[in-house]
Amino acid sequence: MNSNSPSPLISIIVPIYNVEAYLPACLDSLIHQTMQNIEIICVNDASPDGSLSIAEAYVQRDGRIRVISHTHNQGLGAARNTGVENATAPYILFVDSDDVVSPEMAEKLYALLVSSNADLSWCNMGSITEDGTTPKDGDCIPSDTYTTSAVLESPQLYQTMLSVCNKMFKRSMILDVKQPPIVSEDQPFLAVVLGRCSTIAITTDTCYYYRNRQGTLSKPKQHTAESWNAFFYAHKLFFENLPESKTTKKGMYVQCVKRYFSLFWRIRVFRLLEQDTWSEQRQSIYAHIQANDIPVKRYSRLLYAFLCFVFARARSPQKERKWVNLGYDLCNYMGRQTSLIKVGYYLFRRFGQVLLYHIECLLDKIEQCFFRLLALCIHKDIWLIGERLDTYQDNGMYFFKYMQQHHPEVSSYYVIDKRHARLVDSANVLWYNSFKHKLCFCAAQVYANAHYDVAYPRSCCTQNRYSFPKHSLNVFLQHGITYSNVNKYYGKNHSDIEVFVCAVPIEQQVAVLDFDYSPSQAVLTGFARFDGLHDIHPQQQILLMPTWRRTMQGFSVVDFLHSDYYRALHSLLSSAAVAEWLTKHNMRLIFAPHYEMSAFLHTFRDIETDAVQIVDTSKCSVQQLLKDSQVLITDVSSVQFDFAYMQKPLLYYQWDYDSIVANHLGKGYFDFEQNGFGTICRTLDEVLCELDKIAANDWCMDEHFRQRVNAFFCFRDTDNCRRIYNAIKKLL
Repeated sequence: MNSNSPSPLISIIVPIYNVEAYLPACLDSLIHQTMQNIEIICVNDASPDGSLSIAEAYVQRDGRIRVISHTHNQGLGAARNTGVENATAPYILFVDSDDVVSPEMAEKLYALLVSSNADLSWCNMGSITEDGTTPKDGDCIPSDTYTTSAVLESPQLYQTMLSVCNKMFKRSMILDVKQPPIVSEDQPFLAVVLGRCSTIAITTDTCYYYRNRQGTLSKPKQHTAESWNAFFYAHKLFFENLPESKTTKKGMYVQCVKRYFSLFWRIRVFRLLEQDTWSEQRQSIYAHIQANDIPVKRYSRLLYAFLCFVFARARSPQKERKWVNLGYDLCNYMGRQTSLIKVGYYLFRRFGQVLLYHIECLLDKIEQCFFRLLALCIHKDIWLIGERLDTYQDNGMYFFKYMQQHHPEVSSYYVIDKRHARLVDSANVLWYNSFKHKLCFCAAQVYANAHYDVAYPRSCCTQNRYSFPKHSLNVFLQHGITYSNVNKYYGKNHSDIEVFVCAVPIEQQVAVLDFDYSPSQAVLTGFARFDGLHDIHPQQQILLMPTWRRTMQGFSVVDFLHSDYYRALHSLLSSAAVAEWLTKHNMRLIFAPHYEMSAFLHTFRDIETDAVQIVDTSKCSVQQLLKDSQVLITDVSSVQFDFAYMQKPLLYYQWDYDSIVANHLGKGYFDFEQNGFGTICRTLDEVLCELDKIAANDWCMDEHFRQRVNAFFCFRDTDNCRRIYNAIKKLL
């Protein structure tokens, strides 16, 4: 059928709001449907970005597209309602404007609906990454025709039941059913529709791909108690709108259990136990459980009792995590198994595991008591010093060497993993988690580490970290100048740290005002490793040293290869323009990835040449790389401070700065525009342009940035370790 057809068979409704980055992909997937007899109704919900212009441009390309605009923002449900009211076809599809569909979706669902004489058809759902790549099919669901009660009783269908976007509706059936202005507006709407269906046809084929991104209504970046109010309210409306004649006890049992499974899933995936608002969230969840908004009390008193036990009171983070994980596993099992005997046996086994864990915890306490009692028998003038357990090159190394050379009267030891002990050029080395390490940890007067608690011993049974001895002084040497808000990691009220070593005055102010340390605890001394930044003989090399991204934690190689991070770095390293520039200036480019990227180093080996070299920072001295380099290219890494300390030129290549601030750094006192020590570049062309300027300035730091450096650092000497030692002695 051509695009001017007056009688479309299917109306596809696309609500639009703040999706200019994703809308073209969505509309492209719709105009290329194998079924041509369609109309596409774009409902602009007063979007403030350029989405409306994009939609209007597509109207010019394809006459099947219409745009309807709201005068003010009304929400996703209202936009869908507007689409239904203006649809002219007898069948309806809903597609969210940041998602994409397969070319056959409309044709398959229509054929399925008609051939089965069904009231509703739906397909499987898959996902794509935020950048639109790496499509992933959903878990297999059984193709068949169902009654409403059979759908509700099927655990396999639950996940694909929750959305309106993978379903084809009869317009006559939904014309009087409005989607309310709430989060998860699909829930009450689908309950009414399911109540009207006699036959539902389902295919296992994946035809709908939702974009997996945070910051949406259903996946907020920050959860609050209000988020849970919205969660429970939507599910409550589902049960209220579902006609009792269409339900069975088994079906309601499955629906209740699966919804609490999604609750535990949400807590785990979004790491809500680590959020500052978790206490308020827990109380909100408990209030809704008691109110029986999801009527689990009626269909499984066992699960209701368990939920009340888990959320009724606060526990230690470790215990909270244990009970949440148990709840996740329990609901996952109960959702597949309705036999009370089998569920009881499962609980018996799991509580047996919990009992065993508590026995192991008791043994851990006995182990710690043993070492603490033994520690009473040895002298207390012991200082444990360290950094990461696989390195000997940072603040820990410099402070340890200082103690060995200038204060041999103190029994100072360096803690490192046994496999890397050869790196330490001293006999005073402790193998991590050895008998002697545990004994010295319990006896130590001072514990000084660049990475806070990484050198705490772990117990034999549960591998939990030892609690910090009350008589010891915990000194945080730091591994980089703190310039963003890391209070939840290193703040006085979130850690055992008692001495926060600061390198610059503004950092000391932040430690006092934002991290709650007293002026005597936030000591301004300079970093120990700064003592080694004075004998400088730069070579003909440029150092590329970006930081990691927390959002890439747990990435597979495939995920990494599809990331903007990989593409930006690979483009720079393999650029012909960069190679030409290096040849022209007789320079080489050294790429020193963050240690978290070690698993992906091989993905860059194809671009390694004589002029472009890749180094493993776990096998070389980072400080030596900084000292040997003429110029530093970084993004937001704290190595910028070490390089600036030496008053050598640097530039910032920040191709994804907004994303870094939102998902990695957080906001802090250091503004790269106002306080930075080099020019900010967003593109590769800007990087090359800035390198030309640096070369023209005879590889010297611009005077403007040199003045910033002088104002930022208050110490430029080799007495940093001495100041740290004196500050510690004052607090003993």
